[in-house]
Amino acid sequence: MGLWPALFAVQGPGERTARHQHHGLHLVLARQGALKVDLAVERSEAESWTSAAGVLTAPGLHHAIDARGVTTVLLFVDPESDTGAALQSGLDGGARLIDAVFRDALLAPLPAAPDGDALTSWMLVALAMLAAGAG
Repeated sequence: MGLWPALFAVQGPGERTARHQHHGLHLVLARQGALKVDLAVERSEAESWTSAAGVLTAPGLHHAIDARGVTTVLLFVDPESDTGAALQSGLDGGARLIDAVFRDALLAPLPAAPDGDALTSWMLVALAMLAAGAG
């Protein structure tokens, strides 16, 4: 039995994070509007914020996110899982910015106030779309 699931999703209010990294792949989607992402390579670089409807980051990629005032959906994927390996192969430069059209397609099957079962079902659909390279 694993200590952590290969897939984990949650929805809630967005926040501004300090620069950080994860072992897993990290998808953050703004339910509406946009969030800001800083993907500067080095800590010494000036902050370089980009607006997007969402972002998928590779394992170990330093990033910061400002999603204050936005409801977000977060999805973590174990990079050592089959799904994680498939998603990593489609990342250019360690991250993938998600535009509003693709975000809306990803979130279409997810109810506004999802319970755990809805989030679990949604993860599988969203991951298939991401792995297929849509958007």
